[in-house]
Amino acid sequence: AYSNLRLYNSNDDVLALQQTMEALGYYAMESGREGYFTETLEDAVKHLQRDNQLKPTGIVDRDTRAAMEAAMAFLR
Repeated sequence: AYSNLRLYNSNDDVLALQQTMEALGYYAMESGREGYFTETLEDAVKHLQRDNQLKPTGIVDRDTRAAMEAAMAFLR
């Protein structure tokens, strides 16, 4: 059970999100911002959401996480 991730959150889950978004090509790690949910990361999440016909909220909810996991599975 994951909690939703959103702007200004800061934890290891955000770091994992950054790494996933970077692997998917939506995000480039911002130096010194590792583990921080920045506005740049929020924009990247919205881009992924739009690409997956999800409402572009910038909040990583269950549907967004599922879209990310499906995209990562496609990469493997």
